[in-house]
This record gives sequence, C-alpha cells and structure tokens, in this order.
Amino acid sequence: MRQIVLLLMLLFSVSNSFGQKNHFSDLDEALKHPLQVEGLYLGNQTKYSNAKEFPRELANCKNLHKITIGWHKDLNIPKLFQLLGKLPKLDTLEMMALLKELKYLKLELNYLTKISPEIGCLQKLEYLNLTSNKLTQLPPEIGLLKQLKELILNSNDLTQIPASVCDLKRLQKLYIQSNDLEQLPEQIGDLAQLRLLSIGGNAFKSFPESLSKLNLESFHSGGYHSVFPYPVFRISTLKTLGLYETVLDSFPESIENLQNLTKLYLRDLNSFNWSDGLEKLSQLGQLE
Repeated sequence: MRQIVLLLMLLFSVSNSFGQKNHFSDLDEALKHPLQVEGLYLGNQTKYSNAKEFPRELANCKNLHKITIGWHKDLNIPKLFQLLGKLPKLDTLEMMALLKELKYLKLELNYLTKISPEIGCLQKLEYLNLTSNKLTQLPPEIGLLKQLKELILNSNDLTQIPASVCDLKRLQKLYIQSNDLEQLPEQIGDLAQLRLLSIGGNAFKSFPESLSKLNLESFHSGGYHSVFPYPVFRISTLKTLGLYETVLDSFPESIENLQNLTKLYLRDLNSFNWSDGLEKLSQLGQLE
C-alpha cells in the first residue's frame, strides 16, 4: 500500500539526493527519460518559474518517488495535485514557500501516514480535510492554524487529538468520526466559535466537563458502545442531536436544558426508553 508523507516546507532547502543518478533538476531533461526519473527538484530559477502548470508529460515519470518544488508564484495548486496523483510511486513531496496563501486544503484518500510540523506555517488556511488516510497522530503545530474554520479528520487511526487543536479560536466545525479515540482534550471548551462537533465511530470512555461550555448547535456521537455524553445535555444552544449505539437506558433529567433542540436522531440504542423525557423538548420537530 502506497504511503505518502506530506512535507510543507517554507524554508529554502534542497535534499542531498539531488545530484545523484536518476535525480534531476532540469524538468525538460527529465522528460526525455521519464522512466529513469526517481527524484525531481523544480527550483525557482527555471523556465517554468512563472508557469501556471507543469507539463502533462510529468505523469509519464512512473518511477518518480520524490519531488521538491520551489517558489512558483502563479502555480495552480489544484491542478498540480491532480497531476501528482498520476504518479504511482510518489511517496515524498516537498513544497517550499508555495502554500503561504492557501485557504483550502483537501487531502482525502492519500494514505497519508504523517503530517509534518510545517503544516503550522499555513497561516491563512480556513479549511483542512484529511479524511480517509492512515494518520495515527497530528503534530501540535496544527494549533497554529489561527484562521481555520473547518477541520475534518474522519476515518483515520487517530488515538488522540492534540490539546493544541483547542487553540483554534475560529474553528466552527470539527469532524473526527471513525478513529480510535477514547477521550477529547480537556480544553475543548475553549473553542468558543465551535458550532458543529461530530465524533461518532469512536469508543469514548469519558467526556470532559468543559464540553458543556461549548455553544454547539449540532452534535453527533456514538458507536462501539461509547459512553453517554452527559455534558452535552447542558448545552442550551443545541439544535440537532444524534446518538448512535451509545450506552444509555433513558434520557438524563438534564434533557430539559435542550429547549432549542429541533432535530433528534436515535439509532441502535438497545433497550432504550426513548419516549421518557421527550415531552420536555418543546421545540422538537423531527425525531428519527
């Protein structure tokens, strides 16, 4: 299985591997021998420095496993990743000073096993989607993404969420479904702008009391017999609540705090007395 390590490097540096046999710094020369190319350095002093795209023929370098890209101010990033996606052996990507203005980054289904600390240099990033990779941890530097509004980490192998995520004061949506999590950071209540939290598909053993400090409007939890998220039932701003395969017999008395709840989704709650307590939800309009 292909494993990709994404390195977002904002300081100029060149790997010592360039200069070795089958490693090229001249793209045109590399394209003359595409199957020989194993490493490629595309600096900022070539005829492609002002190009918006690299030649499509780059996809013919089927043995390319490492590519380093220097500063190219007009490069079309989405098309670059489409092109790189056609390289079956690519496992290392270095990009220097190229993504400073990036606001949207989606890296689904790339078998990523690691996100380097340099991710914290993407100071203008507002959306980050790392769904369906092989991540077991995140670097603390992710907390430096001060403009981030939406973070999607679904379907990885994460065993914990770094406390630094709670420094993302502008974060509005956090998805961490289907991981290997057993707890949330104690400081999660510091996410004052968070409106949606989706954490289903984890085996949570406890929830921090600070969860009740959030101003959530939508919360989804459950799976793998996760414990019941009692602190959520003290969030009066909640409008949508989803509980799936959760250890619970009936609603807690604190359900009366959810006076703004309009949508309630219940699934796979064995022996659950779902009717007891619903009469306290005056605004409830949808029950599934």
